Amino acid sequence: MSTASAPQDADVSLYLHAELLPNIRQITLYVSLPQTPTLEGTRPEIQLSESCKSVTVSLPEPFDHVAETIKLPARVTDTTRRTLNINTAASSPPKACQLQL
Repeated sequence: MSTASAPQDADVSLYLHAELLPNIRQITLYVSLPQTPTLEGTRPEIQLSESCKSVTVSLPEPFDHVAETIKLPARVTDTTRRTLNINTAASSPPKACQLQL
């Protein structure tokens, strides 16, 4: 019996790391995805919380149920929201995203 193969989303998970860089008043956010063909070209969506103290990263369809939230090591400015919108709209995925304190 043959069935159409659905994306193996059981193995899809996001790994987040936020690093405080106090000398330059920035937080660097790292987002890691597993290297699988089903995620080729997938661009995560990054949203800053209303309190500016945490970030939620989610994937688009068909992986829209995959999301992780990380509490930031310091509160960031509301200007960071615009920076995140620009970075997530760029054509090539950034390796790290820098947030202003």
